[in-house]
Amino acid sequence: MIYGANAQEFEYRDKSFKNGTIINCELLKEQEFLEYNIKVGLLSVGEINFRKSNCKDSKLIYAEIKGYTKGIGKLFFNLIVSYKSFFLKKEFTPLKFIKLISEGDDQKQEEIYFNDDLKKAYYKKNEEGRFFFYENKLFDLISGIYFFRSNMDIIFKDSSSFHMPYLHNGKGVKNLKIELVGIDKIKISNVSLKAKKFLCVFESTNKLLQKKSEVYFWISDDQYNLPLCIETKVRLSKIKIELKNVSDHLNLK
Repeated sequence: MIYGANAQEFEYRDKSFKNGTIINCELLKEQEFLEYNIKVGLLSVGEINFRKSNCKDSKLIYAEIKGYTKGIGKLFFNLIVSYKSFFLKKEFTPLKFIKLISEGDDQKQEEIYFNDDLKKAYYKKNEEGRFFFYENKLFDLISGIYFFRSNMDIIFKDSSSFHMPYLHNGKGVKNLKIELVGIDKIKISNVSLKAKKFLCVFESTNKLLQKKSEVYFWISDDQYNLPLCIETKVRLSKIKIELKNVSDHLNLK
């Protein structure tokens, strides 16, 4: 079904959506800030930042992932990508997801509105939109990441695999299968850390990545569950995303 923006506003102007709370969200002190360096081979081509904050006087969390190319990477792809999510603190239930991609002078924005009571999500791009219906729990990409990090002990208690349902764009609900490979030792910023190693197969339309890419990632084996490193193959080399400010978080222990 295709609907205009007015239909979206009508469907989600209820208590479960809490649109007013999102619009008037006043952010408290940042809970988490993670900085990552992107390398293709030995070359540094970009950065990614994770930010997470509480919204004042509400049960919402605001989280953002922002990535951009730099240096030699900017010569090939002058790219800025921003994902923003508002989701409930306790259940990690998403309410609103915003995807903004800028490539040179070209800018694209997409929004997803979630109504978990009605088990319905509305995807909006430009002035057109589409409804998606679901039965069980559904995440956007960011709320899914934080749910995964916060519940790993429960998720992998009796199984080595996990299927995470998420909605990221207008192509529909997808299930991301994540396999626990095992416990590994990884060196980040000259610091050796014990980490859980995972594998997932990710479908992408990105120009650099293969259509189906095997993605390995490492998460610290401690109470913080910090994403330490992500590795995958690109068409001509290997891409590695590594946590830069790991020492800031180690000082918290």
